[in-house]
Formats: sequence, C-alpha cells, structure tokens
Amino acid sequence: MLFIQSHFATTRGGASKSLTELEVEELKGFMDLGFVFSDKDRDSNSRLASIIPGLIGKGEVRRGGGIR
Repeated sequence: MLFIQSHFATTRGGASKSLTELEVEELKGFMDLGFVFSDKDRDSNSRLASIIPGLIGKGEVRRGGGIR
C-alpha cells in the first residue's frame, strides 16, 4: 500500500491544518517549554531553522499564541 504525505493534517473534529499552521503550532510548543529564539535563529541559513521550520519567514510568534 502506498501512502502519500499530505500538506494537511486532519484534527479530531475533521478540520484540516496546513503545513504552515502545524509548523507554527510546533514552534509555539517549544516556546511553551521555555525556549527563546533570537533573530539569528530565524535566519534561513541557521541550523536550528532547518530543524524547526516554523522559525523561517512566519513573522514573530508571540508567547500568547498570535503571529505578528
């Protein structure tokens, strides 16, 4: 059986989340655990940004959960 990875994930309620939404959600999770990211970490050439893609080009993620 062949499985194709989708750019969307389905939540329990059946609603879909885009890959970008999942990346931002992952980043918020790291921030909830107390991780702090600098502008240097957000550089697309950063090793950390290659591990946590939500750091790149998504604006500033605030502790409260919003994106600026």
